[in-house]
Amino acid sequence: MAGINGVSTVAFPPSPFLDQERQLLHDDSSRQGSAWEQTIQSLHVLSRWPVNISTAGLMVLCVVCNFAYYGLIFALPQILHDQKGAPGMLGGASVQVFIVTLFKIPGILTALYLLRRHDVGHKPCLAVLLSITSLSAWSYPTLVGIGAVSSAFVAACCLKLATSAVFIILYVFVLEVYPTQIRSTGMALCTMVGRIGSIMSPVVHSYAVAYAGHYAYFMTISMCALVAGGSAFLIPQDTKGKPLGDGEEESETACLMPHKRLP
Repeated sequence: MAGINGVSTVAFPPSPFLDQERQLLHDDSSRQGSAWEQTIQSLHVLSRWPVNISTAGLMVLCVVCNFAYYGLIFALPQILHDQKGAPGMLGGASVQVFIVTLFKIPGILTALYLLRRHDVGHKPCLAVLLSITSLSAWSYPTLVGIGAVSSAFVAACCLKLATSAVFIILYVFVLEVYPTQIRSTGMALCTMVGRIGSIMSPVVHSYAVAYAGHYAYFMTISMCALVAGGSAFLIPQDTKGKPLGDGEEESETACLMPHKRLP
């Protein structure tokens, strides 16, 4: 404005506050630049073998786990209310939904027990629990079809227990598989991809029930869990007995070098 009006500008004394603000802005931009560089480096490491194979297998497990876990939360109340014979057993469908939901607690306890067992690997645990999920998802509509309502209810409880245990063990396994340098990036990537399963659960349920009934929906869960249980063994390493890195690991990590068991 002074230049437009043809007058000399006023000389202001230097402000230490402005200098500090400029320095903070410069530091923030430098940190943002270094953060992007670290992210790019982490993605580059994730694209190399065997980390890429581990990431692909963990993505499949996360998608299927979220699909089954959140799908049951969304669909099971509707299925139990629509099930023939449900109103006459255990006080009605609402009580059955409550009891099935309570089986999440044994699932959590089972996951904690398996995680504390250093002689049992996470991959076999995931494979066995996903096999139980597949068997329970197949048994439920089959037992309902032949009129075995009580047995179908037990299958629903086992399905809730197994999916709850898989959900906990899987995300602990994801944290342990990746080395410290790329752990946050790998965890975020698997979690983001896993949300596809939870988003697709209501869509698949709606289409399955509209065209083939609840049987098709449970068969979808059963087949997906069976495939995920097999893909767990494709992950190159297991992390049993191996604690998380302390932040100073360089080359000797769970993904970049062969697994070493603790004595």
